[in-house]
Amino acid sequence: MVAAPISPSLKSCLGGSNGAGYGWTDMTTYKVGAAWNVTDQLVWRFGYSLGEQPIRAPDALFNILAPGVMEQYFTAGFNARRG
Repeated sequence: MVAAPISPSLKSCLGGSNGAGYGWTDMTTYKVGAAWNVTDQLVWRFGYSLGEQPIRAPDALFNILAPGVMEQYFTAGFNARRG
């Protein structure tokens, strides 16, 4: 048995132009955020993001490995300082 040669080119690696990949396409994302200073010690932050789905249906199963793609999301948080 002869082992297949290992390609030193990164183009053949996962995600490379000649390798297996996640099948993602380019996407445009719009984001907006705001901060509200309630007091000197309390700041609320809000954000919203809207994007397109970069994953085609045939690539959905393989993308279980990278499930962090969302079309829309809302975030909220705060920062509080003592005295």
